[in-house]
Order: sequence, then structure tokens, then C-alpha cells
Amino acid sequence: MAEKDGKALGARIRRFREHADLSQSQLGEKLGVSYQQIQKYERGASRLSVETLLRLAKAFNLPVQALLPGGDASEAGQKSGHVNELRPDYAPLAKDEKELLKAYRDLGDERVKAAFLAALKAVAAKKP
Repeated sequence: MAEKDGKALGARIRRFREHADLSQSQLGEKLGVSYQQIQKYERGASRLSVETLLRLAKAFNLPVQALLPGGDASEAGQKSGHVNELRPDYAPLAKDEKELLKAYRDLGDERVKAAFLAALKAVAAKKP
């Protein structure tokens, strides 16, 4: 049972890492571990401490329950107020979608964000 849970958690870590467009080395740097350790986590060959799980959640900007097997990232994000980038089909975002989201997040002024979002929605509503 524990091995199955470890593999499920590892698969979720890998999915979130790929979604965040991070290499194993980059994620390892964020957590203060080697890329080999990230490989072990993703394979389920190494157990994670609670501290490491918390650092992973922070690195992915997700609530901890989103990482746990059986945890739903979209539902967890709604409860915490976070906007999760996983689409309902769990497909990773395309490069242009990531760029758009990054640019939006980099906008500092909330009024500018609101105006941009309203303009984008207006353009999208006028689809042919």
C-alpha cells in the first residue's frame, strides 16, 4: 500500500513539475536537494518528509492537499483562493498560454489587470 501511495505521489510531483516547466535540477534547487533526489521522489523510491512536502507545495504555488494522492488541485485551489493553471483535462498549458499568464501576473496594478481581463473577454466573446 505504501509503495503504491509513494508512486502516486511521485507521479503527481512529476506532473506538477512538468506543468511548471521546471527541470528536475531546477526543482531540486528550489527544494535544496539534488536532481537525483527529485528522480527518486518522482519514482516513489524515496519518501518525502512533511517539510519537503510543504516546500514542494510552495514551489508549485499550490496547497499541500493538491499534491496528495486523491487531492484535487482544481478543487483545492478554489478553496484556497489560488488560481490553478491545470485545465480540466489536465493538459499542460501551451507556451503562449504560459506567456500570457506570466505577463498578466506581472501586471502590478489591479485596475490594469481588471481592464486587460475585461478587454480579453470582450474579444473572446466576439469569436466568429
